[in-house]
Formats: sequence, C-alpha cells, structure tokens
Amino acid sequence: MHKHSFGLLVFALATTVGLCRAYMIDEATCTGDTRDWLKKQIDCAFNVIEAAVNALNDNSRDESITKLLDILIATSDDNTYVTPAQAVLARFDGVSPGNNPAGMRFGYPGILSMREEKTDNLQADDVKFYCSTDRFEKVKDSAGNDRFRDNEFEELLPFDQGDPRKACDGATMAFTYVPEDTTRWSTITMCPWFLNYARELKFPECGTFGDKFKGLSAKALDEPVRIILGYTKMDIYSLFDKVIIHELTHTRSGGETWDSLMDPNGGEGLKNTAYGFKNCKEIRARHAVVGDSVLPNTPQNNADTFALFASGVRLINAGGAVDENGKVTKPTNQKRWPLVAIEFEA
Repeated sequence: MHKHSFGLLVFALATTVGLCRAYMIDEATCTGDTRDWLKKQIDCAFNVIEAAVNALNDNSRDESITKLLDILIATSDDNTYVTPAQAVLARFDGVSPGNNPAGMRFGYPGILSMREEKTDNLQADDVKFYCSTDRFEKVKDSAGNDRFRDNEFEELLPFDQGDPRKACDGATMAFTYVPEDTTRWSTITMCPWFLNYARELKFPECGTFGDKFKGLSAKALDEPVRIILGYTKMDIYSLFDKVIIHELTHTRSGGETWDSLMDPNGGEGLKNTAYGFKNCKEIRARHAVVGDSVLPNTPQNNADTFALFASGVRLINAGGAVDENGKVTKPTNQKRWPLVAIEFEA
C-alpha cells in the first residue's frame, strides 16, 4: 500500500463507521477573523460537493458534466467495476454501488455526512481543521529514537513520516492525517502562509467574484511551480474550496483517497503525482480498466480527480465550460461566476 508522507500524501487506513458525523475548527490555532473566513470556505466546499451530487443524480443533467466525468474518471466495459458516477457518489455521498469490485473498499459514510459543524465530542468519522502545525513536537521514544508526537492525540507518528512541522514549507497549502488509532478523527491542516495568501485575495461570497477574470491568475502561482506541474486554466482558476474538497476525500468519511502516482514504479515526487487536470486526465487514460495491481493509482482513488470534477460542475452550472485540455470558458450569461484561485495541496 502506498503510504503518504506529510506535505505530499495522506495515510490510507481502515474505515470505521460513526454516528453524528461533523467537522470542527480548532479554536486554538484558528482564531478571530481567520476562523470565520475558514468556516465560510468549508461550508462553500460542502455546497460545491452537494451540487456535484445533485448533478449526478439528475438524469437530465448537462451533457458537459457527463463529458467531464468521462475525461477525469475511466469508464470500464466490465460491469464488475464502478462507473465514474458511482465512484464520485461513493466519495461524496457515501452511496455504495450495486457491484463491489474486487479490491475496492466501499461503505464509508461520504464527505457530505460531515457537513455540520460541532464544537466538541469528535468521533472517528469526523474531521478537524487546524490553521498551524503547532500541535506537533519532536520527542524521544522509549528506545531513545527521535520521533514526532501529535500532542492533541498524544500519539507518536509512524517512523517513516517526515517532520510534520515542515509540512507547510514550499508550495504545500494543506495536508491531511488519518491516525492509526481508528477511534480518532481525521485532521486537515491548512498551512498558515496559504490562509494568509488566500485571504489577501479578498474572496467575495462563495463561488463568485467581480469582473476581473484574468486579474487573479498573475498572482495565483509562481511561474516556476506552474511550469513544473503543468497547470491548466482549470487548475489555476479554481476556488480555495477546491483545496478543501481535495483534502476531504483523504479523510475516513471520504474513503481515504490517495495522491495517485503517474507511474507506480516511478517513485514519489511532484512530477510523478496526479495533481492537476493534465495529470488527472493522463492517469484516466492509463487506467481505463481498473486492475487490482494498479488499483491505488487509478482515477477512482485520486483526490484531485474528485476536486476537479466538483469544481468543474460548479463552473458548468454557472454557464461556463471546461474542455478536455482543461481550458476554461468564462460564462457569458452573467457578470458574476465562480471565483478563480490556485491550489497545490497534499
């Protein structure tokens, strides 16, 4: 099983089923206006996910949505495997398909099960958002080895993980951790630099902004990083809540997706990870038929695939379009449409 390191990947572990699922925002690290702003973005992300679910449940949905689904998620002629729509509905709404493919685990609650906020009594299928890495500490274990400890869970992190305090260095905007203790909830850490950056963009209400469609892209991402990752317009013109959707798919309730490798034998690293529209499209082409040997690295298990689809549905619903190369067409029938921003997340 492909393990995820901090800042790039997320642990994939067993699923447990809990009751009264919800999300919580950490009051110690997310304070004042930052907390209020983050809550709006989290709620917006859930609204975007709900819109995607509604679109998939609508038999008369826009053909552009069906096309986007096929671009991002492989369709198999073998009916023992899930359809693209079933894969999305399972992650987003906890709907198990009629067929349970060999090697594919269903039965998780779905992201929408966590859309209500709570302030205490977190359960295993919940998620908690943090605004810093302050809860992590370097300690010695009983054998004298250097380890990292999550002081909230009072838990030592696995030996093979890097320093979580450095997880927000570089381009990483957020990362998710699912504890080995299956009674503990998932955590999503929003990197402080990204929170500050995003807030300075002065986002208006969920999913809309004013007239300047191109103005934001110049600020969106440093050119060298954009070149390395090969971002398309669909990646650059994307809401902050796309980062949140990506991370929510990594949680227990979201089915613990991977950041899939482009080449399972190519090692880890940005260039070999299915971030962005271009790479998501490529793994869809490589894995048109799911096989157990490549299962973890298929579109059905890739976090960014689901985030891109949800963002694309919102764009289409607003009257815009995204083509097979990730080119975005601005809606012509309204002055306000889905806000654009970039994201590069764990």
